Amino acid sequence: MHNGNIRQRHRELLDFLAGLAGAALVAAGVWCAFFTANRPTPNPFEGRELECALDFGQYHIEGDLLYAGLSYEMLEDFASENDCSVSIRAFTRKESSLDSLMSGTVDIVVLPRFDSVLHVSHVDSVAKSRPICGELCWVMRREERAEMRRVNSWLGEYTERDEFGEMLERFRFMPSSHRPHKAFAERQQLSPYDDTIRAWADSIGWDWRMLAAVIYTESKFAINVTSRAGAKGLMQIMPLTARVYNVQDVLNPEENIRAGASYLGRLDRLFRKYASGDERLRYVLASYNAGETRVLRYLNGTPEDEISDSALNANIDSAAVEGLREEIDSAAIAGETQKALGSSPVVSGRKTDASPQSSESEPSRSGIDTSVTAYVDKIFENYRNFCRICEK
Repeated sequence: MHNGNIRQRHRELLDFLAGLAGAALVAAGVWCAFFTANRPTPNPFEGRELECALDFGQYHIEGDLLYAGLSYEMLEDFASENDCSVSIRAFTRKESSLDSLMSGTVDIVVLPRFDSVLHVSHVDSVAKSRPICGELCWVMRREERAEMRRVNSWLGEYTERDEFGEMLERFRFMPSSHRPHKAFAERQQLSPYDDTIRAWADSIGWDWRMLAAVIYTESKFAINVTSRAGAKGLMQIMPLTARVYNVQDVLNPEENIRAGASYLGRLDRLFRKYASGDERLRYVLASYNAGETRVLRYLNGTPEDEISDSALNANIDSAAVEGLREEIDSAAIAGETQKALGSSPVVSGRKTDASPQSSESEPSRSGIDTSVTAYVDKIFENYRNFCRICEK
């Protein structure tokens, strides 16, 4: 009887210890799961400098959204929130952004989601992000799985924010300045960049709607427009302009508008002795399109070389003047003197898919060719329509 009690107690003790051990194992498992779930996921982008490409070809607007501008801001936000930096460029179909991706010179490509080039040539080598607005995707090399998981996680959270909805509304496009949308009038909006346009218009004493009309005529507010002559961005800035006005990123709306507005301001000061009001404004706009040299020759018949000197020295700092002279000297050495002096030494508006003007036609007998006149008239027409949408 006594031995039976001892054995019973032993069994009870063993059962208790087994239960205790089981509970300990469960607790350890719960703790491990909790610790693992709450442990920060390593950030594969931390400290990296990402090369990013916007590849929409010459298609600047998809549906009613300015996708290039939207994607530019999203990439900048991604970099800011993932402890990395981005350098963003626009590709055309003359060069392959996906080839650059596979070679490692580009890290992220933004493409239309159903892009035929992606599906035909690189479908087995790349990974696509979750769709953005149902139309866009970010593309990376397939082996960068951790990076793509991070991108998808960020995109999922980012696109649910109220701020993203507001961004989409800001990048809604006005298909025609001739048919102002009621929504734009209600919001008093002309473009996604109204605040920047207002600020730089104020800096040169312009009505901001006139500066917006110039930008609309040049690019229809698309940041990824590139002309055959190499002019880029919202205000179709030439490479020389970018260097003179210290533009580091020609796709950046702030920098592009700053350079274009600064040059317009310089032209405005240059033509004050010739005219005032709308007449002077027409000379300024014609010079932005065709080059101040041609307009000055039309006004006073000054020899071309003297005009170039006066234009270079009109209200521009000495360092910029020297930079321009070096560029013109280099062009002369390369046999391109006429090209350097015959168009604007700073900005030349060239014909693009989004811009009707051309500075390559022959001057008329009046000294200003008809395409330049049409360009100026178009800006004034857009300005009048913009005045119907937005108050000053």
